[in-house]
Amino acid sequence: MTFPYTQENAESYQRLKSIVHRLTDTDLALSTDYGWTIAALLAHLAFWDQRVLVNLQSLREVSA
Repeated sequence: MTFPYTQENAESYQRLKSIVHRLTDTDLALSTDYGWTIAALLAHLAFWDQRVLVNLQSLREVSA
């Protein structure tokens, strides 16, 4: 099944991946206006993406 947002998500993922690959250790250590480093923000994003994925997979197993 194809969802209308699939292509947009794939494009966003590729843009983020491209940006992250260009970041240096110095870039990752930069602090944001919120007091978090770039590295911490990326880790936070990865954690919550993984959490949502695990929850969706659990729901699929329960409904199968």
